[in-house]
Order: sequence, then C-alpha cells, then structure tokens
Amino acid sequence: MELNWTELTKGISLLFLLLNIAFLAFYYKKNFVVNKGTKIRFGQLVLSIVLIVIVSASSGSDWFSYQQVVWNYDFSNGAINYGEPVYGYIAKLTNRNYLLFRLIVWGGAFLIALQTFKRLRININMAAYLLIAIFLLRFNYARASLGMALYFLGLSFMINPNKKKINGGVIVSLLMFYIAYCFHHSMIVLTMLTPLILLPLDKKGLLAIIIVFLPVLAYIMQSNLNIVDALNIDYLSDKMEIYVDREGEQRSFFGQLANVLLYGAFYVPIAIDIYVYLKYKKSVDRTMVLLFRLLMIITLFSFSFLFMGFKSAVFFCRFLYMTMIPIVVITVYFYSNGLMSKRQYKAILLWGITAVSFDLFHMYYIL
Repeated sequence: MELNWTELTKGISLLFLLLNIAFLAFYYKKNFVVNKGTKIRFGQLVLSIVLIVIVSASSGSDWFSYQQVVWNYDFSNGAINYGEPVYGYIAKLTNRNYLLFRLIVWGGAFLIALQTFKRLRININMAAYLLIAIFLLRFNYARASLGMALYFLGLSFMINPNKKKINGGVIVSLLMFYIAYCFHHSMIVLTMLTPLILLPLDKKGLLAIIIVFLPVLAYIMQSNLNIVDALNIDYLSDKMEIYVDREGEQRSFFGQLANVLLYGAFYVPIAIDIYVYLKYKKSVDRTMVLLFRLLMIITLFSFSFLFMGFKSAVFFCRFLYMTMIPIVVITVYFYSNGLMSKRQYKAILLWGITAVSFDLFHMYYIL
C-alpha cells in the first residue's frame, strides 16, 4: 500500500473532511468524561493515526513536500538530501514507501505523545482527543512533531521522575533530548530553555529578567544565518519564496480569518490556562507548575520573533507550535482536577475544532 496522490482532489478533500467530522462527532461527548484510569480507546487510537497519516490541508503543504523527499531520496555516498540524516535511514528502512514513512514518523510521534500523557498521569483519551481535535493540521505537517514528542517525553522523566531513580530520570531526559535533536535540530533550543523552569517566575524581578533575556536570544538567532541552517527551520533558508507567494493569499478575508483561527487555537487555551493557574496556583501539582513555566517560556520566546521582520515570522510559528503538547497536558490536567470549568474547556475545544474544520472546509470549497 502507498499514498499515491500527489495533489488534493475534490474527492480526497471530501474524504479528509468526513473522517475529521466522524472523529470529532463520535468522541466529542466522551471527551468530557473524566476517568484517569481509562486506557486509550482502540477505535479512537486507530482513527487518530489515520487522520495524522493521510490528512493534508492543501496541495502546497509539507505533506506533499515530504512525499517527494521520500520518493526521491538519494542513498548514494555524498548525496545531499533534505532534513536530518536519520530520516534517510527511515526512508531506506521503508524502501521509500511514504505510507510507512508517515506511520513511523508522525504515527510514532503520536504514540510517543500518548506515553508522555501516561507518564504525567493525565487522562489519555481526553488528551489524545484534544491534540487531534485542535492541532491536527499543525501536528501532522512537519517532521518537527517527532522531535517535540521525544523532547517532552524526555522532559516527563525530569519533572516527574521515579522517586527511587531520580538521577536515572535525569540521564534518561538528557538522552531523550539528544534523540529529539537528531530528529529535528530545533529541539536544541528547547533543551537550552529547559533550565529556566527551575526559576520561580512568580517573582517579578526574575520574570522581568526572563522577559528581557528571551527577546535578546531571539534577536541573536534570527540575525545569524548559520543558526538558521543549523536548526533546519523548515522553509526559512531554501523555501522562503513559498511564503512570499502566500502573503497575497493571507491578505484575503479567508486568509486573515484562517490566521485568526489558527493562532487563536494556541492563544485561547494559553490565556485560559494562565487565568486558571493564577487563580488556583496553590493547588497545582509541582510537575504541572514546572510544565506551565516551560509553556510560558516557549510562548514568550516565540512571541519575541513577531516584530523582527518577515523571516522571523517563521521562527515565531515554529516555536509557537512547540506549545502543542504542554497546552494539551496542562488543559486536561486543569479540567480533570476541577480547576477549569466545563465552559472554559469547551471554549478551548470548540475554537480549535473550528480552526481545523475551517481549513478543511475551505480547501474542499476552492478545489
């Protein structure tokens, strides 16, 4: 079996739309039932992986770019291929089969995220549903998702270690950080920011230092082309012209609405999580305090790129997308423990569902 289509058609787009609607509708009400001991639903797991593997938002998305990379991967000595070397091994292992490649890379990223949810002791079904419902088109579009999943699994051993093997947990974390870096070099930035979670950001002085430090680091990064190349930031160096072409599309009403929905899918839960945290911070578990600090650090860091010019917007998106897993974990934790109201949780969910559905509906409409 293989994913043979090389562009979206009306029929394929309709299939994506119907599969997404089926997933959202069938598991929507079940998503509000809190049961920490529940194992992942098999049907939900299978449908989630199907959506992650096959769905793309447009014919110009990375879904098709990676298809060409895999099909045309050059295994000869000294050949230059796109992406980190580890993906060459996966392409060779799968014999250039894009279906198997996506199952390993993006399906693997999803399964690793589930293991992170399990280690952090949150409801796996709710977290899995929330991840797909509000971040499907962000989670399944770039290979960075596998790096992110590996990083946050490693982080879980650091912030929630086995009490009898604390030192072992740190070693496992560092090893996972390195593996995450191998799958996407931008994970080195998350690794560098990780020690900041130990700082009590509630103190105004330290918070002020962080607010100044992060933009300075962001400026150094966006000003250094060697860093751009080293981090393999998608599209920034060799595909920048694609973003230029898309600027015109984004100025249209539908383009602007899509952007509002897209970024709202991140900032709405972040804003609600901040409100809940400040209101109930004395009741929040230490593990979640550390993860919340990291969420704030990544958010501030990504926001630092927003006003530094066009090229920096790519950095802004890349690092903002790294908040997906902590947003899901913290949101589910707050709701499951009665700190977040059902109304607030539903607002987060419905905004994200609207963002994903709008993209899929719009693509079907314009084909």
